[in-house]
Amino acid sequence: MIVDVAWAAGLFEGEGSLSAARSGRQHFCMTLTSTDRDVLDHFHVIVGCGTIYKKNRYLAHHKPTWEWRAWRQVDVERVVGLFLPYLGTRRLARIHELRTQREAAQAEAVAARVCPTCSLEF
Repeated sequence: MIVDVAWAAGLFEGEGSLSAARSGRQHFCMTLTSTDRDVLDHFHVIVGCGTIYKKNRYLAHHKPTWEWRAWRQVDVERVVGLFLPYLGTRRLARIHELRTQREAAQAEAVAARVCPTCSLEF
């Protein structure tokens, strides 16, 4: 199991992405794209969440491409927690950056719901 998680973390470190999406609230999205569906299937089994989508080809001579994607925050945080011991400094810095952005957005949302006169939330 540890070897599988380390393999999945290494694959994500090299080929995956972690980004912030804003749709009413700040949340993370993890994606991993490959032309090898079996690799994504194995990754999916290891992490135990997310969905694999077939992507559209841009040109007829391009190979078919698939993308694993996790949007649910509980899933993203669990996978990030699994991968943390195996990620490099660049990816760890990105995780810290996104968490900081999310905390700021959440604080901003709370501040917007507080009455400036009486400090009560509405």
